Amino acid sequence: MIRLVDMIRRKEVAKPTAVPTVSPAKAASRPSSKGGGRQRAAGRAADDRPDAGPAAGKRTVVIGLLGPLLDSGHGAKRWELWRPTVSLFQHDDLAVDRLDLLCEQKFCSLRDVVAADVAAVSPSTAVRHHALAFADPWDFVDVFAALHDFASGFPFVPDAEQYFVHIT
Repeated sequence: MIRLVDMIRRKEVAKPTAVPTVSPAKAASRPSSKGGGRQRAAGRAADDRPDAGPAAGKRTVVIGLLGPLLDSGHGAKRWELWRPTVSLFQHDDLAVDRLDLLCEQKFCSLRDVVAADVAAVSPSTAVRHHALAFADPWDFVDVFAALHDFASGFPFVPDAEQYFVHIT
C-alpha cells in the first residue's frame, strides 16, 4: 500500500478522467489485446493514451472491492443498472489488463456474475479473485486490517504494472 501511495505522490498513476462508456455489444467488437498488445480506441496513437507518461508500457491493474449492494444484479435487467465495478470496464479510453477483485466469501455468487460481466464488456481483461474476511464491514479498523494483510502479501511488480484502486 505504501508503494501505491508513493506512486500517487510521484504522479505515476494517471488521474481519472470522464470518458465515454461502451455497451457490452460494442465491447465485444473491440480488438482483443490477448496477444500482449494494449487495447486502445480506434485512431489513438500509443503516446496519446490517457495513461501515457511514467507508467506508459506497463500493464494496467485494478485492485477493486466488490460492492455487494451497488454491484448487485441478476438477470437481463442488471444491464440497465449502474454497477461501479462493471462500469469501470465500459470506458473506451481505459484499457485494463487485469482486475484483482476483493470480496467476502459470502458474496461468491455475485463475484462470479460481476466477473462474467467484466469478461463480456472487456474480453481482454483477466479477473483474479481474492477472498477477504471482515467481522464487521462497517468497522473500519477491521476492514483496513484486512486490506493491509492483503496488500502485504500481494505480489506488486511496479516496474511492469501500474495500479489503480477501485472502491465502491
